[in-house]
Amino acid sequence: MSPTRAKAEVERFLLMARGHSQVKLITGRGHGNRAMEPVLGKHIHKWLRANKERLGVQQVEFDKSSKSGALLVYLRKRS
Repeated sequence: MSPTRAKAEVERFLLMARGHSQVKLITGRGHGNRAMEPVLGKHIHKWLRANKERLGVQQVEFDKSSKSGALLVYLRKRS
């Protein structure tokens, strides 16, 4: 999946997740690309941090238990 398509999917998912305090986004560890490096997770992490206000994101961090194959996204409570 391209970073552009992933961003659109994540944005749609976050809209559906309103009312939850956190979600886990599985990005994979990057074994599907030629360099065998995680790419998508880094793009999504950076994009979420840059769009926190618009997306209702309070905090984003890599899920250490998944060895960087997932992001934990803490959502702001709706008022």
